[in-house]
Amino acid sequence: MSTGIIRISSRITQGYIAFFKGALRVLAFSLGVAGISALITLPLWYWATKGRTSFTIAVLIVCAMGFLVLLVKHIGNSINDLRSQGLSTASILILPIKRIGKVLAALILIYLTLIVFGSVSFIAGIACALLSIGLIGVLFFAHR
Repeated sequence: MSTGIIRISSRITQGYIAFFKGALRVLAFSLGVAGISALITLPLWYWATKGRTSFTIAVLIVCAMGFLVLLVKHIGNSINDLRSQGLSTASILILPIKRIGKVLAALILIYLTLIVFGSVSFIAGIACALLSIGLIGVLFFAHR
């Protein structure tokens, strides 16, 4: 009977040892992550508080670079997709120009509507806004 008790107490002890080893690993990992985070965050915080302009410019540059990387990647994927559909290089280059033209036309219509609201009259502005909504709808949604 004493060997059974010793076996059970040995298993319990090994279970607790394994549990505390796991807990210590989690604690060590958490402290490592906290230390690395502090090494990265504190200099950035100091830079952000002491050199606002340079920090803002740097953050904007990093964000713009990330946006450009994503944009170039998307454009590359789009070109590959369009080529696999059998479109020529010229038609692939014309597509973004058409989209930009549509957006510029919509912005011009919105600008003209605001001018009519501000300088002519409120009723003429409403009429111009309804006309602009209709034209923008035709521009973006009628040719699908």
